Amino acid sequence: MRSILLIVLICIISSHLLAEKSAEMISRVGLDIASLVNTDKPLFLDIRTGEFSPTLERELKTHFLKRKMDLREMQSAINRIEDIDSLSLAVNTLDIRNYGLTSAMLLQVDLDITWQQTEQRKLFSYQSFRVPVYVFDIKLISLPEYRLTAIYSSSHKAEDIPNSYSGVSRLKWFEPFFATAALGSLVFLLWTTE
Repeated sequence: MRSILLIVLICIISSHLLAEKSAEMISRVGLDIASLVNTDKPLFLDIRTGEFSPTLERELKTHFLKRKMDLREMQSAINRIEDIDSLSLAVNTLDIRNYGLTSAMLLQVDLDITWQQTEQRKLFSYQSFRVPVYVFDIKLISLPEYRLTAIYSSSHKAEDIPNSYSGVSRLKWFEPFFATAALGSLVFLLWTTE
């Protein structure tokens, strides 16, 4: 019973630490994106970053409101759409005249996760890891003509390599031969020296 409680406690602590790391990364991403956007027009946000969407949207809104930008919310019907295709259609048919505007900017942020293979080499073994790299694609679109005015990309690599991403430690095919030759040489030297 105590071992189960210990395992549960370790899992809770590790998930909390990973959540703090991801919050720090999203805070840096929000600051990077906010520094790229400089407009005096009203701004609409379209954040499509999966599990990071609420946190990133809150970070961006905080940065934009500190800079006294004209930040607008999309109508609530658009915000309730769960299907990504319906959301794309709703954003593409966004009518800014309903907001009493003649021109505005739309900030779209998409997330793409890629994996980077890294290796740690030692004398007789190597270990390979797959590390997630978060690529945020940022588009600034001028409304109502939906003209793409700027496109940026921001990549962020996971700082720590969690054990869940780790690979297996392996020997290179030729290293056992070197080890056998070295051991044989030592045995020969000890055998022949007086």
